[in-house]
Parts: sequence; structure tokens; C-alpha cells
Amino acid sequence: MCRFLTLVAFALVFTVPATARAADASVRNSVGRSLPYLEKEGLAWINKRDCMSCHVVTFMLWAHNEARAHGVPVDAKKLAEWNVWSMNKSLSQRVFFKLTDKAIKAAPAPIQPKLTRLLDEGFTHEKDFIAALAKTLKSAELQQHQAALVKQAAVTKRGAVNDGGGLDTLTQLFLGRDLQLTNESFNKFLTGSVELMIGLQHASGLWQAAGQLPSRHWPRDVADETTTLWTILALAGDQSSEPRLRKSVARAHAAVKNARPGVNLEWIVARMLYEHRFGTPARTAELKDQLLKRQNADGGWSALPGGKSEAFSSGQSLYALRVLGDKADAAVRRGQKYLLDTQEKNGSWTVFPGLLSKGGPDRLKKLEPIHRYWGTAWAAIGLARSLRDNAQDKAEKPRAKPSLEEAYRRWDRGFSSPKKEERERTLLSMLPAEKDLHYLFPKHANKLWALWLKNRENLLRHTDDIAREITRGGPIIQIKPTNARADTDRRKSYAKIFEVIPRDVPVFDLYVRRQSGGSGSGAFLFLNDRWIWLQDLDGFPVLLDKLK
Repeated sequence: MCRFLTLVAFALVFTVPATARAADASVRNSVGRSLPYLEKEGLAWINKRDCMSCHVVTFMLWAHNEARAHGVPVDAKKLAEWNVWSMNKSLSQRVFFKLTDKAIKAAPAPIQPKLTRLLDEGFTHEKDFIAALAKTLKSAELQQHQAALVKQAAVTKRGAVNDGGGLDTLTQLFLGRDLQLTNESFNKFLTGSVELMIGLQHASGLWQAAGQLPSRHWPRDVADETTTLWTILALAGDQSSEPRLRKSVARAHAAVKNARPGVNLEWIVARMLYEHRFGTPARTAELKDQLLKRQNADGGWSALPGGKSEAFSSGQSLYALRVLGDKADAAVRRGQKYLLDTQEKNGSWTVFPGLLSKGGPDRLKKLEPIHRYWGTAWAAIGLARSLRDNAQDKAEKPRAKPSLEEAYRRWDRGFSSPKKEERERTLLSMLPAEKDLHYLFPKHANKLWALWLKNRENLLRHTDDIAREITRGGPIIQIKPTNARADTDRRKSYAKIFEVIPRDVPVFDLYVRRQSGGSGSGAFLFLNDRWIWLQDLDGFPVLLDKLK
């Protein structure tokens, strides 16, 4: 099996002062109070408009997923249904080929009756449309008329039927998605969304702001850059090895490299998160200093310098500070207090549209419910992210672990697939995700993740080698897991790593016997409700020392 750089981390176990625990309880309660409002208004929007709006439905999902990830009680069944609805709705808005009545009438008369079977049926890919034609027309007819029919059926105008809900909608679905979703439907959504987002990219390399965003308090170029920064961050979480995606993101990096700075707080937040992920510590620190200096006396933040504090900007700021992994406790606590003090009885926050957007009295009046929803969602997201996720909190209620044997058999099926993309997805599902590093090793997670991204590209290039090695020997006869913490010999072998990783993280070695032999398969750790494969686990302390 290919040997690769192992990334493991340890969680800092510490005692949280009583005052901090009490503050966290108030924050958790505040987030919980906001969710019924977000649910009520979000479902009303779905039922009335059947629309996956970037300022309602995606924020409903993001807020609930963020709350759940940080220990706030959420109805998991409802949330799963909303996630599925959103994915299906987006998938339904990806029509690039469709035979309309006009297109059929333009076709030669002899084949018109046959084509009516495909009237108004939408297709995302040209190959799927041609396959449908092949079932309807004779071979000679298809050969003669295929090019003309493809041209007639092509939907060239971007709009409600083929933009997947819009760029901002897709970006927010990526940023706020449930990271535990890994089923086939989600993978299909993910792949199709990346294709759409690449297609929506402007020739300049930027992604252009749309919907409500251009009318915010910023110049158009700053709006476009902010949208591009969020989109890059969203795509950075995709684990695809697709060359088109890498090329698209590279163009976007070049487009924002020397863009002029903005003064709108959302630009500062997005640019700071971008520099934190892709830039330099010095530039990140500079932007963080700007953000902290923009905090008002009441603890909140405003979209523009000197403006009145509001929930939208305050929530974004809390979210960004915590993503950085830097405590900034004083600023965070003041921001939390501002939001706790200004939350209304129904769980929402009032955000006057004029603080964020341009327009006359009539337009701003119309925008009031949208800005209230925006502000409430960002407040919930920021407050949830700002909660302390210490090991004691997470250990209070241990969860039942899925079987390691079951997980390994699933991986074996994936690596045996004839489809390369399925083998790549299987490999990625075994490896540490960014969330794992931030959960286990918050202080060094960013350095580790940057290092791991480079190594992961190398692993993906060797997917077939890894797949052949793992499945070598034929069908599985027996899987024998051994608890490395309980086994005397393995405990000695892993002594150094056991000194740094949390004691409550299960570590198992695995022996797999196949029809034509058997072999060991490295170490497996269980965290964030899934098993992760780690080769050369005992060598990790050396890497940790080098990082220090």
C-alpha cells in the first residue's frame, strides 16, 4: 500500500471556567431560540415560492448544520429532509438541452411525431440527450439529424432552469453543508455543482455578484471580488481531482491577487478567510487587526466604518474569528453579548436594510424581511461557531460507533469499482478531512491541512495503485480488528503517539485475510462519527516536532 504522510492531531483537554461555561450556555440557548424562526420563515418561503433562495433556504440549512455541529439540539430528521430537498431542487435546475414545441416544429416532418415523446424533457448533458434521441429515432435518422437537433435543443441562456439555483446559492450550500453527507445523491450533487460553478465563471477569472448583492454598500468590483473569495473558499472544500476545477480556481486566485481593498466588512471577512487559507500569516494578521478595530463600543460590528452595529456583520465577524482558530476571547465575548442583548422575543434579530443595502424608502421597506432573515441566520451561524468545543463537552455523551469491519468492506467495494471517480471518492472518504484536524488539533490544524492538501493530490494520482494494493488477494475471507490501546505489543509500538492523541480516540490495527493471502492495513481512528485510515501512525510524532 502506498506510504503517505500521516496527519493526526490531539485535542487539548482543559477545564473551562464556570463563567465561560455559563456564557456558552447562554449562547447555546440563543442559537436554539433562533432556529424555530429560521425554520418557520424558511419553510414558508419553500411552500410559497418553491425557490431555493440564497438569502433564505441556504441560510436555514447553514444555520441548522452549524448549530448541530456545535452541540445545539436540532431535529435531525427535518434537517436531513431539507438537505435532500435542496439538493434535488438544485439538480432539477440544470437543464441544458430540451426540445420545445418550437424546436420540434422546426425539425423535418417525418421525425416530428417521434420527437414529441421528448417534448419539454430536460437533460443536463449532451450525451444523455443524444442517448434519448437514439431510443426515439432510427440509426439513420439520428445520424442525419443529430447535429441540428442538438443545436435546436441547446438552452444557451442562463436562468432559473439551468443555474442550479444560482452561484451564491451553490456557494452557500457548499460552505454550510453537513460534512457528514457522503451518500451517492450528495456526490452527484457535488459533482454537478462544481461543473455549474466553473461554467458560471467570468472570462476575467472572477465570479460576478448577483441577486441582492450588487445593491449592497460597495462598488461593483468589490462585490464581484467578495463573491469570488467566497466561491474559492467553497470550492476549496471539494475533494475532486478534476483538472478543470483546479484550472478554474487558479484563474480565480490570479483575478483576486491584486484586487483593490474594500471597506465593507464582508469583504474584510471574506479576504481574511481567504488569506488564512491560501495567503500569508502576515496578511491574515493585518486583516484580523482591521476586523478587531472595526468592533463597536457595544460589542457589535457594522457593514461600513462608523456605522451602527447589526446582527449580519456581527455574526460574520464571530464566524470568521473562530474559523481562524484564534481565540480572541475578549472580542468574541463582547460580540456574543451584543447579539444576546439584541435578540428579539421570537428569536430573530432586526437588521435595518439601509445599513447593508442601497435604495429608496420603498425598496428598503420591501427588503426588511429579507435582511431580518439574513441577519438572524448569520447571528446563529456566528454564535454557534463561537461556542467552545472542548473535549469534556464532547465526551459527555459517547456515540455508538459504526463497525470498522463494515466500513472496510464498504471501502473494498469502492476500490473494486470499474469507475475511476468512484475509486477516488472511496480513497478520499478514508482520509482525514479539514473538520477532523480542526476538531482534534485546533492550534496547528491550518498548517497541517495546508500540508495535507499537497500530499492528497499526490495520493489521488496514485489512486489506482492504492486500489490494487488494498484489493489484492481476491474476496475478503476475514477481517480481524485489534484494539491498539488494549494490546500489549501494539501499545508499545504506538507509545509515543498515544502520549499526544486524546485518550478517548479509538485506535485499531486491522488484519485482512483474503482468498489468496492476507496483510495488515495500517491504523484506523474513529472520530467525527467515521473511521479514518492512517498509515505510519507511529511516525507522526516526528512530523509534529518538525512543525514546531
